[in-house]
Amino acid sequence: MHRLSKSRVMLGLQCPKLLWWAVHEPEAPELAVEGDSVLLQRGRTVGELARKHVPGGVLIDLPYQRI
Repeated sequence: MHRLSKSRVMLGLQCPKLLWWAVHEPEAPELAVEGDSVLLQRGRTVGELARKHVPGGVLIDLPYQRI
């Protein structure tokens, strides 16, 4: 028997197929969460591409402090 939880309800609202996978194939590679470093690198890559495609674009670099 599969139990319904708040997390599963939220998955189902986001995407019914995602809920099915979470219940029936929880080890599926599609459900793996990417690490922070992968997400940060993706963001840097997008920023670099944006500056290349927008002539005269300026990087506004602010100090980042995680709270």
